[in-house]
Amino acid sequence: MKLNGTTYSDETPKRVVEILEHSRETKERIIILYGDTVTGRLWKKEVDERGYVGRHNGVPVLVKNVLDNSGSTILDSNILEIRTSKGSVVLYRRGFNEKSKS
Repeated sequence: MKLNGTTYSDETPKRVVEILEHSRETKERIIILYGDTVTGRLWKKEVDERGYVGRHNGVPVLVKNVLDNSGSTILDSNILEIRTSKGSVVLYRRGFNEKSKS
């Protein structure tokens, strides 16, 4: 799926794409928790994937500085939860029975 020049995995829920694009456009710092989307198990116990959503060669990346476009590739199809960095408000939490592209 391609939106606003950013390419996302076809398995990524529509709501995740909307949140990531909004964060990229508004430069809102977020926290991403990755894991197994079938079992709901986190890959890491510690939350350490935080930053701003950028784009590098059309691929979404998580960067530490809003002026930087190089960072770690966002594994958008493996996102279990997205929170705001400020206040840790949950923007998205994957449900156990959630289907792709929802």
